[in-house]
Amino acid sequence: MSYEKSTVRALIVDDDPVSRRWLGGCLARDGVACEEASDAESARSALERGGHDVVLLDLFLGSGATGLDVLTWMRARPELDHVGVIIVSANAGDESAVALALQRGADDYLVKPIRPVELAARVTAVRRRSARRVEPARPRSEDPDVSDRLQHAMQLETVGRLAGGIAHDFNNLLTGITSNADLGLDDAPRGSAAREALEEIQRAATTAVALTRQLASFSRTPTVEPTLLDPNDLIESLRKMLRRLLGDDIRVVFTPRQQHGIVRIDPVQLELALVNLALNARHAMPRGGELRLTTSDVSADTLASKPVSGPRRYIRIDVSDTGHGMSPEIQARVFEPFFTTKARGQGTGFGLANVRRFVEEAGGFIDVESVAGSSTTFHLYLPRERTTAPMAARRDDHAPIFEGLRGKSVLVVDDDELVRRASVRVLQRSGADVLVAASAPEAVELARDLTRTIDLVLTDLVMPDMSGSDVARHIRAIRPGMPIVCASGHGREELVEQGVCDADEIAFLAKPFTPAALVAKVSEALAA
Repeated sequence: MSYEKSTVRALIVDDDPVSRRWLGGCLARDGVACEEASDAESARSALERGGHDVVLLDLFLGSGATGLDVLTWMRARPELDHVGVIIVSANAGDESAVALALQRGADDYLVKPIRPVELAARVTAVRRRSARRVEPARPRSEDPDVSDRLQHAMQLETVGRLAGGIAHDFNNLLTGITSNADLGLDDAPRGSAAREALEEIQRAATTAVALTRQLASFSRTPTVEPTLLDPNDLIESLRKMLRRLLGDDIRVVFTPRQQHGIVRIDPVQLELALVNLALNARHAMPRGGELRLTTSDVSADTLASKPVSGPRRYIRIDVSDTGHGMSPEIQARVFEPFFTTKARGQGTGFGLANVRRFVEEAGGFIDVESVAGSSTTFHLYLPRERTTAPMAARRDDHAPIFEGLRGKSVLVVDDDELVRRASVRVLQRSGADVLVAASAPEAVELARDLTRTIDLVLTDLVMPDMSGSDVARHIRAIRPGMPIVCASGHGREELVEQGVCDADEIAFLAKPFTPAALVAKVSEALAA
């Protein structure tokens, strides 16, 4: 995203140098001039010198005055009315403090981890709003499209935050369910009724994990997990949902390729892309019709329009309808963000733009063919893998949990009781001695007792008192070189990019995790 020609000047107030550097680096790439302050006193000095448009203000600044104190000081000074304030929170659980900051005059807030594009958009919006506070009143714009776009963006933001919070809670629940079911399977005799019931629980939990990832995809920080799969299998399993979604007047027809073909792609994202295309097709067939899905092999040499460089072979997924088609003018703009042919209030214009982004991130591309008044076909080209076998599904026979932690002492830090208990049981079953902390401050206090042996810390990333990265920083100040495993429902790459999780110094474990995954990650971190 680019800012206006005039340089935006931002003050970043954060006691964490990693966070300051990351925020400053992102903004500098967009032409923002940044100044840094590590505490309230240096922030006040910088603001008194003047020259800032926006302040990114951490809520908690270590010892001394807080971000709220800085905000209150700013809003008591009329000469700083033009300076916008964005509160930066490390935890999703800081709602009360964020609400108080908004009441005291903050313009907006962000919760880590933050996407660079979201950071840029928020800084731009806050700068404009705060500048208008000191400008003469102007007539309201008569352009209804601008208002609609803002309304859509606000709705998506609300849905995204709600979905992200629900997905986080579900991931904690699923970690407890899958871990305890696995432990039960480890004890249940083969062929017993108890084992059969536990296997049914595991199958249901696997489905729930996929649904939770779909929910998380609507949040601002979806986790992308590419895997090897056959598109035929995915589409076949999706047909039932599409029939319910589209209604009885839409016939869903699937014509699969004859042989297995494998792609490496995130299954949830592919499902969402196909559902999006199907809903667009439904809109084009108000009186009913037929939705056709087809898969086929395609060589890059046979494509009239193809990338300059890329894979030589693709699996193509065609999504066709018998609707009213599109004009050449609409086809040329169909993948543009905000562009929609639906009536005002019925579409955001983000759907097809997101489909194209997802396909391109998977190494493929998408195009469209349409005949006005007749039909439309979207072609998704996904790079074909050399292997002919998809990634092995979860095995029916339960493998015993690895027992390689005997003699090791692990500190488990998690504010969620279900996850905490499940993690403790798994680690104890694997032979480890376990210390337990229900909060970040409690974990730091345990670490200060140097008479206790601690070989590794397993910590949740998002907790009310402080983040997992803060826990790691405090404990390593007491016990240098301590191995840390950080568990989160966010993707590793995004956390590393945000400076929340160091790729070299903190091992990452995605939630929901299985007992085998937990023990393997702990063993790996101990051996590093």
